[in-house]
Amino acid sequence: DILEDKKQKQAEHIYIEKEENDHNSRLIENILNSYLLTPVQQEKMKMHYIDGESLATIGRKYGVTREAIRQTIQGCIKKLQGEFA
Repeated sequence: DILEDKKQKQAEHIYIEKEENDHNSRLIENILNSYLLTPVQQEKMKMHYIDGESLATIGRKYGVTREAIRQTIQGCIKKLQGEFA
């Protein structure tokens, strides 16, 4: 009997996951860069979803509350869903 190399499977799984994440990031960037969102909306969405910034951090940068950023992002998502759904 030949033993299965579980480390090899893990490395392959990690590579596939990284490729999928890279593809998804490029797709998200293309959607965010579409004509549907203003430059400020694009920036806020990128900061949150691409850069991983918290709503509070983004709010501090723009001088608004975390809730205001959450509402902006929710509005952007609805607008994008309407176009790409």
